[in-house]
Amino acid sequence: MKIDTLDNPGWWVKIDLTMTDLENEPFSAIKKGVGSDGHPSESDWICCSVQNKVFDGAGDPSKLDDILRAFLDWKEQRANQPSQSTATP
Repeated sequence: MKIDTLDNPGWWVKIDLTMTDLENEPFSAIKKGVGSDGHPSESDWICCSVQNKVFDGAGDPSKLDDILRAFLDWKEQRANQPSQSTATP
């Protein structure tokens, strides 16, 4: 897990999901206040997605809690559902 600050300003959270229960689980991307180019278009913004087995969350300076909550909510939701990566007989 890595938490960095951004110079625009804001937060950037990266969590490697490789070899975890979440590495193949679907995640519904979250985008608010972000333009089509992926850059913030407002001062109130958040963007979370999973690509290449990495949770990638970024947001304005007030969004660190929201980014971490998005990850934890997803983790808890997936823990309560059957795995998409496991075949059933």
